[in-house]
Amino acid sequence: TLMKYSKHTVEKILRMSEVNAGFVIIVPDDEAVKELKNINNSAMVRKISDIKGLEYNYIATVNIVTNNLKFLNGENRNSARHHFNHFYVAITRAIDELYIIEENQENFIIAGIENFVERTQDFSNNVEATKSSQDEWSEEARRLEGMGLFSDAALAYKKAFDYEKEKNCIKKYYFETNDYEKAGDYFYSLDKIEAVKCYEKIEDKSLEI
Repeated sequence: TLMKYSKHTVEKILRMSEVNAGFVIIVPDDEAVKELKNINNSAMVRKISDIKGLEYNYIATVNIVTNNLKFLNGENRNSARHHFNHFYVAITRAIDELYIIEENQENFIIAGIENFVERTQDFSNNVEATKSSQDEWSEEARRLEGMGLFSDAALAYKKAFDYEKEKNCIKKYYFETNDYEKAGDYFYSLDKIEAVKCYEKIEDKSLEI
């Protein structure tokens, strides 16, 4: 399904992704992830490199073509091929339903797929009605943790009400990015002993409790 980008549409997919473990939103890069997370921090939003090897019942891609048109239209064929492959990866992650949401639809990529997709601004009744159970969120969290996607795993564990595993994944995420200070700040109000362990990894920083 091809959809026109709008604030209303984006807010709607964020709400659906928030409650449905089988609905993931794919965006081009970290900046786009941050932009959507600022609207709804509980939605499952990922950049393309974090979705490889995964499939979901429902996928919504947002401005993957629009944000990369300068590369897709550029003279550098390797760069154009790279960004087209990213688009291909994104649109082949859906098992049941795919929603391609683009602000700029007047380009050769959209023209090339237009005969194979339906244009609409409506979502199916199935996707709008689906809400995942605690067990489904827990299963998704374990899968994400196993793939090293600790930030997303933490969010899924939170939705499964497994707060210990949520905290563990948050710690793994901060440690993986060597952001020990943020890890310590996160744990300070929850577990001061754990916070000390995090702060101790930072040079010249100490904490008294």
